[in-house]
Amino acid sequence: MRALTVGEPDYHFFRRDSPQGQWLDAQTLAANHQQTYRDAAEQELSHWVRFSDQEAARHRDGLTPASMGIDGVAGWWVRHFYTPATVLKTSFREASLARVAEQVSQSGGWLVLTSADRATPTLLDTGRRVQRLWVQVRGRSIALHPMSQILEEVPFAQQVNGALGVAEPIQFLLRCGYVDAYPAPVAERRPVEWFVQNGAVGRNTA
Repeated sequence: MRALTVGEPDYHFFRRDSPQGQWLDAQTLAANHQQTYRDAAEQELSHWVRFSDQEAARHRDGLTPASMGIDGVAGWWVRHFYTPATVLKTSFREASLARVAEQVSQSGGWLVLTSADRATPTLLDTGRRVQRLWVQVRGRSIALHPMSQILEEVPFAQQVNGALGVAEPIQFLLRCGYVDAYPAPVAERRPVEWFVQNGAVGRNTA
């Protein structure tokens, strides 16, 4: 990660065994637990989950079983028997938390991206930079996984800068580590004509 962060004052890498990395591990689990049992957050999530193939084909966005890493027999079951209401069930919440715990335990560390301020041009530039970063890491067999619950939940969002010793606004918390191979892309994508018409932004009517 040094090759990616050198000369980049807005990139901060914390090994998983560092005090900051351990804090991010523990608080990511705690923030996920809080968010998972906050009904408003789960209801919002339920609007973006496309369990069935029909819903995925209709919307071409959101979270499908494949994009959540649910395949094989489990994927078939989820696609045929799960509905948006399933997201609010305790069994789904607990399974989600178990998956988060597994993911956090497998990371090599955290890459934290900050910005100089929260002005709109600055935020847009930060977004462009993280896109470039995703291109750079692929050639090094590094995977990045945004886990932003700490930034979305109180009191974690109020504590993160102090815990990490970072003064600037934090925009991305990226779990990172090496991978043997990248999985094939499975996320749904809307056709361009759904939202762009003659160079102008259109409205999705699907």
